[in-house]
Amino acid sequence: MRTVGVPLTNPVTTNCRACGAGPIERILDLGEQPISTHFPEPTAPQDDTWPLRVGVCPACLLLQLERTGAPEEADDTALLGLAAQSKSLDTYARQSVRHLRDTLGLSADSRIVELGSHGNHLRAAFAELGLATTIVEPDADIAARMGGVAADVIAWRPGDPLGSRTSVLCGADLVVDDFLLAHLDDVDSAIEGLAGLLAAEGTLALTVDHALPVLTGVQLDALRHGHHAVFSLLALEPLLARHGLTVVDAELLPMYGGSLRVLAQPSTVARRPRPDVARIRYAERAAGLHRLDAYRHFGKSSADAAVALHRHVTASRAAGRVVVGYGAPSRAATLLTAAGIGPDLLPFTVDRAPAKHGRTIPGTRVPICAPDAITATRPDEIVLLAWPMAEEIVASLPEVQTWGGRFVIPLPSPSVIETDPSPDRHASPQLRCPRDARR
Repeated sequence: MRTVGVPLTNPVTTNCRACGAGPIERILDLGEQPISTHFPEPTAPQDDTWPLRVGVCPACLLLQLERTGAPEEADDTALLGLAAQSKSLDTYARQSVRHLRDTLGLSADSRIVELGSHGNHLRAAFAELGLATTIVEPDADIAARMGGVAADVIAWRPGDPLGSRTSVLCGADLVVDDFLLAHLDDVDSAIEGLAGLLAAEGTLALTVDHALPVLTGVQLDALRHGHHAVFSLLALEPLLARHGLTVVDAELLPMYGGSLRVLAQPSTVARRPRPDVARIRYAERAAGLHRLDAYRHFGKSSADAAVALHRHVTASRAAGRVVVGYGAPSRAATLLTAAGIGPDLLPFTVDRAPAKHGRTIPGTRVPICAPDAITATRPDEIVLLAWPMAEEIVASLPEVQTWGGRFVIPLPSPSVIETDPSPDRHASPQLRCPRDARR
């Protein structure tokens, strides 16, 4: 397999996307990687690739990608709306909106701006509670398509001049950004733009992939082109403070392998921070996220993890085991490409989304099949490419235990989930794996 690591050539020229200091320090090179949100047909031309290099800012400790010429991430138009079909994301959206309403005392008169992300999955949950939102969509083409259905969709990329949009967007009681910030190249300008939308006593709610579980769980698959940064509270607080905002609440969420939601208000009127802010800050410091060594260790551990996964699958195949995958998330492209695992080692993966059936994982071109391919094949091992949903996936496949199959969590190192054979074919398999593999 191709070696991943930290090359000594190609000097770093990227300055920090948040504080502007530079250059950032390279900690990991994941090699040539495709855009991971476009799932090509098997006969499509080979995917274009660009270097995927990861660094950390020595000044503010923001984990981020180097600028290597990769284009902006663009969702496959044939797959738009898949996020809205996810039961777990729907549950998360409803809980999140209810939490925001109760915490902030939102009412039908509240002015709410929602940044378009993941199919604008919060809008329906807001509407169920009688709360109207205006959607800001950075992609002008997507905004135009949405505008044919809803009039309150504004095309604007946070950080760009507002122009005539000022009267429509400014003065918001709540601005909600659920997982979009990392997709914006200029993080500092984006926060400046979002802060400018708030009313004098408004609140900015940011939900981001959290650097703490990424580092401690060696989640190298959280990194991909178009996903420019992974945030810690330690990095977010000074970024928000530069634009007059204070973090008043913070919460850890299970989505996507571990996420962080913060509420920030104008510093002149911000209420006293809730205790969870200090608790999360302490947890990050306890894990070393305030020191460069933690990020350097993550880089080395990620390279080791890619090699370990390749060796595990290779050894299983050499032992005569049938090995397939489960899930076709965008994170699978990074993991399989870094580990050098293609159809020769993983003949297919399965996914619940019918729109992905018959397509392939970008980069490695591992075919994507319907879930019934699992029972048809009766594999010995199922590598969970969608490992953040491991318990849900294992519980949905009780039949695997009847033929002695097992599941494999790929990160931080390959860990086997054994299943107990049982006469009751409908009983949920018992998870047997290290505590850190069940995150």
